[in-house]
Amino acid sequence: MDTLVAEKIVLREFESADAEQFAEAVRESANTVGQWLPWWKADFTVADARSWFHTCAEAIAAQSGFDIGVFHKENGLLIGSIAINRIDAASRMGSIGYWVRETQQGNAYCTEAVNRIKEFGFNELALARLEIVVLIENAASRKVAEKCGAKFECIAKNRLVHQGQSSAAAVYSLICE
Repeated sequence: MDTLVAEKIVLREFESADAEQFAEAVRESANTVGQWLPWWKADFTVADARSWFHTCAEAIAAQSGFDIGVFHKENGLLIGSIAINRIDAASRMGSIGYWVRETQQGNAYCTEAVNRIKEFGFNELALARLEIVVLIENAASRKVAEKCGAKFECIAKNRLVHQGQSSAAAVYSLICE
């Protein structure tokens, strides 16, 4: 996968050297990211990050998912992560997921990352539909979806598992036109 460049950020595959920054970003984000993502844990380690990077590389190689890093264009800081995953090639659709480390939130990096990865999904992967599915209470992620032009479609019951419980989620769509 080629590096995707935007105005303030670069989206690229994770490298082993990113593991320390990734683990630090996860741990610092307990109060924001930690409350929404099922994989988050307070003791997330560099080894956990490297294991995740391996899983991401396998999915990219198989063209089944593109979980990549969001990095500051000028200083290389790992800002967070974005993905197109749950790709259904036959239906030409996938899901976008994202998170930004707590100290970098509020800088529009996530909106820029979603806008750039949706271009990749439509133009490079030839997808026709991308969904953003977020827990109803996750106002920040819902706001990002709306800023990126995603259309609210519905509240889907039992759509996500959160803290071990099936939970309703807001479903947004981006359509290639």
